[in-house]
Amino acid sequence: MVVARRALILAALWLLFEGLISLLATCDQVAEQASQHGGSEQAQKHCSALTGPLVSIVWAVIYWAGHVLEGYGEAVIAAFTVVLAIATGFLYRATRDLVRALRIRLSDSCALIFPWS
Repeated sequence: MVVARRALILAALWLLFEGLISLLATCDQVAEQASQHGGSEQAQKHCSALTGPLVSIVWAVIYWAGHVLEGYGEAVIAAFTVVLAIATGFLYRATRDLVRALRIRLSDSCALIFPWS
């Protein structure tokens, strides 16, 4: 419980930091310089509002993942297939153990309910 509370506090502080960075990094200087040189389109391109550190990191990870998937698509599919096969094996084993435990419990319950059987 304490760990979850600390994680929530850390997440709230990080979001507060992200919000402050996004609010303080306005486009006024960039827009003003662009309007002087006649390039409002370029001002929007280099605007830093709502792109704090967290958003930048998320976009970098998404870009990297797209690059990896584009270059190594078949290898990623093969690796995922292997992981899926292993997870299916674990699921089969867990289901088998659950059925065995249920049969044991059911036989014990039937013995209590029907002592003559």
